[in-house]
Amino acid sequence: MDYLEIPLSEILFEDRIRTDLGDIELLKNSILEFGVLQPILVDQNKRLIAGGRRFSACRELNLPTIPCCMVNEDLEKLKSTEIELLENIARKDFSWSEFSLGIKKFYDLRKNSEEPLSVRGLGKVLNLSKTHISYHMQIAEVLEQCPELAQLPDAATALKAMKNALITQVASEMEKRLSSEASLDEGSSEPSARKEDLTLMASYKLKDAFEGMAAEPSASFDLIDLDPPYGFDIEGIANDTEEWYEANLSKMLSEAFRLLKPNRWLIFWFGFPTYDQSLKALRKVGFEVDCRPVFWTKPGGTCRSPWSKTISMCDQFFLAAKGKPSFTKTSMPGVFPFSQKGSLSFHPTAKPIPLLKAVFSYLTNPKDRLLVPFAGSGTSLIAAKLLSLEALGFDISSYYRNHFLAACQEPLERLFETEFVPETPEELTNG
Repeated sequence: MDYLEIPLSEILFEDRIRTDLGDIELLKNSILEFGVLQPILVDQNKRLIAGGRRFSACRELNLPTIPCCMVNEDLEKLKSTEIELLENIARKDFSWSEFSLGIKKFYDLRKNSEEPLSVRGLGKVLNLSKTHISYHMQIAEVLEQCPELAQLPDAATALKAMKNALITQVASEMEKRLSSEASLDEGSSEPSARKEDLTLMASYKLKDAFEGMAAEPSASFDLIDLDPPYGFDIEGIANDTEEWYEANLSKMLSEAFRLLKPNRWLIFWFGFPTYDQSLKALRKVGFEVDCRPVFWTKPGGTCRSPWSKTISMCDQFFLAAKGKPSFTKTSMPGVFPFSQKGSLSFHPTAKPIPLLKAVFSYLTNPKDRLLVPFAGSGTSLIAAKLLSLEALGFDISSYYRNHFLAACQEPLERLFETEFVPETPEELTNG
């Protein structure tokens, strides 16, 4: 086999199996900087056998010649096709972990070289956006801490596993603090602000809603924020919680009525397909309910059939009264326009803290007691703290509670700005 520099114009590039060469900009950049690292393969008639992308990149760069390996025989068509096929089938691309680690290694080497590169500069060299480079650098750092994550199927799964592990660790440390009675004692050396944080975290109990409600004495809460699983998705299609909803609706409302003090309010979130069912059940147990719900309107929304159905841009709740309560300030609106900011990023249907704070402010006074039977993200508990309410929440999900405990380590003003956080660059592009 001979190694030659052959003019591109003399090479026969015809009848190839691969017709989609993909994006060759990165390959062109590599050739401009380092040259053709691997010669193409041609037969004695200078007919291309292997290396179509390298040849095309050089042709687009208007290079005069290209390094070639020339076989010492005129291969028959069957043999040359077999070589092209095997070259593309037998090769193995980088795994996701190798790709991320390779990018970081390249960046580290260039950073300490005579010609250092920024993240943006590295992106230009590799024909990747700054967002993608930063994402792969983050993945590489995660892999350096936990190499075993490379066994997971993709980068997004590994990053999520690492985040969950860290959150679980933080939650475990907070759990130890909460289990120490001294942490919440008046005589504790904990700073007062820290005691308040611990009180907020302690308000979220890992417990079934019905079990937790049953243990509370009657007429012990000034406001109940009840946001149960609806049983339907945003387009009114029944899901696996529908049977649970039907079986437990009357039970949960009866318990809520028992626990609420006289002349106090219940907030009851519902999905539109359950409008009639929810309204009847509320009135049956003794609540006075206006048939007009209160709406939370939000910019943006979701819809599975955007060509035939309108986009859902609101959630709604019934404001149910036990007795004849009054608002704590006048003119509560029937519509609350709030963005998703402050809804935290780990729960798919979390209500934003500013929204809940605004709603609660019309229905409570400082030191009032709030019950949240389905605490979820815990944003209701945070809103309660901001209004100086005493709150108690239940949920059976350790995942949500762990994330809540971790979120409580952040300053509350930062939580106000938190919304959906994409896990991958693709989500950044499409979200």
